[in-house]
Amino acid sequence: MPPDWARRKFGDFARRVKRINESGEELPPLSVTKDRGVMLQSDKFKKRIATDLRKYLVVHRGEFAFDPMSLYYGAVGRVRVVDRGVISPDYVAFEPDATVDHLFLDHLLRSPAMHDKYEAVAEGGNQFGKRRRVYWSVFADLEVALPPIEEQRKIAAILSSVDNTIEKVQASIGQLEVVKKGLLGELLTRGMPGRHKEYLNTVIGLLPAGWRVARLGDIVDFVNGRAFKPSDWKTEGLPIVRIQNLNGGTAFNYYSGEVESRFLLVPGDLLFSWSGTRGASFGPHIWRGPTGILNQHIFNVRNLRGASKLFLYYALKWVTAAVEQRAHGGTGIVHITKGQLESFCIPCPPSAEQEEIAEGLLSMDEAHAKDKVVLNEVRQLKASLLGALLSGRVRAPTLEQEAA
Repeated sequence: MPPDWARRKFGDFARRVKRINESGEELPPLSVTKDRGVMLQSDKFKKRIATDLRKYLVVHRGEFAFDPMSLYYGAVGRVRVVDRGVISPDYVAFEPDATVDHLFLDHLLRSPAMHDKYEAVAEGGNQFGKRRRVYWSVFADLEVALPPIEEQRKIAAILSSVDNTIEKVQASIGQLEVVKKGLLGELLTRGMPGRHKEYLNTVIGLLPAGWRVARLGDIVDFVNGRAFKPSDWKTEGLPIVRIQNLNGGTAFNYYSGEVESRFLLVPGDLLFSWSGTRGASFGPHIWRGPTGILNQHIFNVRNLRGASKLFLYYALKWVTAAVEQRAHGGTGIVHITKGQLESFCIPCPPSAEQEEIAEGLLSMDEAHAKDKVVLNEVRQLKASLLGALLSGRVRAPTLEQEAA
C-alpha cells in the first residue's frame, strides 16, 4: 500500500441508513442487482413487484445499498437513478462521510477484489451453497485501502470515463441488433432495395414476383447428431460438439472410437440446434470450431437444393421466430421435431439475388462482431485499471501533480 494511503474499515466512514417509509409515500421501488447495481424494480422485472411500501426503506440519491443475501455475487451499488426511492427492508442502505468520494466508492465496492472479500465473510446458505448472507456488522468491519480524497476523485474520473465508453459501445451494439433484425425481414420478404415492382401473395405473405416458396424438407436434409453416453466421453480423440459449444463454449468432451461419416462436421457446416434456449442456442449456426463429431439435439443441414448455404443460414434465422412459437417447452429450453421443422417454408429468390442478400447481411454481422471485440477489449482494460488503480500499483495523478 502506498505510504499516503490509509487502511480503514467501512464502519469508520459509513453510516447505516434506516428510514422506514411509515407513511407509505408513493416512491419508486428499487432493486439491487449484481450486474447493474441499484436500478428501478420495474426495469429489472419489466413490471412493478412491490405493493405495500410502508415497510420499505427510503434512500436518497448518492447513498448506497446492498442485498445481504447476494452481496457475495456483487449485488451492491449507489443510488443514482432517482432522487428518492424505496428499497426492500431486507436490503441494507448506508451513506459514506465526506472523507470518501462517492463515485470512487461505487467503483471500489463493485471491484473483483471486494467480491473476494464478500465471498470470504458470507455466512450460512443452503445445501446448494446459495443464499449466504453478509450482515451489516460484518460488512462494517471489512477493511479497505483508501487513497487521499483527490486521488480518489481522479481514479473515479478515469474509471467512469471507461464506463462511459462501455455504455456507448453497448448502445451501438443494441442499435445494430435492431437494424439487423429489421433488415433481415426486409431483405427476405421485399428483396434488394429498389429491385422489385411487383409482389405476389403467397402462403408466407407478399414476396417479389419471380421468387418461389420452398418447404425446408424439400430443399435440405436435416441430419441429427450422435447420441453419446457419459461413458463414451474420453480425454482424447475428436471433440464432441454440444449445444454449449454453439454459443462459444470451448470446453469439449472427446470420442476416440469409430464414427459414421454422417455424424462428422467440419468448419463452415450449417447447423440447426433443435433443442436449446430461445434467442440463444436454439436455431441456426455456422460452425466456426474444429472438425468434430456432432452431438444429438443438433441437425447438420446438408444436401442443399436450390439455396446457397449462407442465404439459407439467414433464411433459417428469419423463420426461427415462427419455429419457436411451435416448439415445445417453456420460456427456457425448447425443442422441435424434425418433421415439424421440415414443414416450415422460406422465401427463395433466384440464386444471384440470394448471394446479394446474404452478402449484405454478412457485412452487418461482421460490423456487429467488430463492435463486440471492441467491447471485450474495453472491458479488459477496465479490469486491468481496476486492479492497478485500486491497489496503488499505478498512481492516478492529482490536479496538483498535473499542474506541477
